Amino acid sequence: MPPPGVVADLDLAVVGPMARSARDLRLLLSIIGESAIPAQALPAELKGLKVALWLDEPTFPLDPDTKATLETFARRLQATGAIVDQIACPVTAERLMSTYILLLYAIIGADLSWAERGLYELLRGPAKIARAMGANALSWAQSVLAYTARHREWLQANDARAQLSDAMRRFFTRFDVLLAPISPTAAFPHDQRRIRRRTLECSDGHEIEYIEMLKWIALATVCGLPATAIPAGLNAQGLPVGIQIIGPRSGDGLTLAVAQAIDEQFGGFRAPPLK
Repeated sequence: MPPPGVVADLDLAVVGPMARSARDLRLLLSIIGESAIPAQALPAELKGLKVALWLDEPTFPLDPDTKATLETFARRLQATGAIVDQIACPVTAERLMSTYILLLYAIIGADLSWAERGLYELLRGPAKIARAMGANALSWAQSVLAYTARHREWLQANDARAQLSDAMRRFFTRFDVLLAPISPTAAFPHDQRRIRRRTLECSDGHEIEYIEMLKWIALATVCGLPATAIPAGLNAQGLPVGIQIIGPRSGDGLTLAVAQAIDEQFGGFRAPPLK
């Protein structure tokens, strides 16, 4: 949320309602949204729907159990007559993440104290060297460069965002929607440690950094694309796994219609048992 006294919208801000069904979601969005989303509409026709399924990117971790749940969901969707094609990342992953982190942390950096800002300024030189030597987009080095971004650097990131958005515009001339994971794992225990100290444990025993959760949500956020999150099923531990339906810019009505059709054919949200 913008701080008191700030009128301008924050860059990358995402606002959307939560509901137990796509019908209720549409109703809520028609009330709070600025675009003309009708309160009621027919579900999409799943038969013949051109669906891109994105589950693989070498630099984006995905728990094997979560992936298996999403693959099962995709097979169920394919059985309805939808045309499901598995794809690689539709844009360059490193460029997507470096752009996202610079834009995101430049916003967060606006609230840094002068002392914190001064420290990050001292680290700019080492950070540039670390990035040149291969430090990735989620490294401390990119964080430092983003927190202290110059306006020229922000303009370069903003242009990169425009190019990524244009690539997605062309992508959606071939597909109706894109299905992708929301998070690398299912629900996890709450952890109050500092973000850089948090980890997520995968079903095969290996751990990933908590901050890796930013990766699967980056595409829709950076490119300003509508994304509707729906239940995909339960993993082997009985935990719910979600999937995001991403559509073309201003295609909120489409992602909602697809979500509604899946709700009606797959059963939608099921309340967990109370213990």
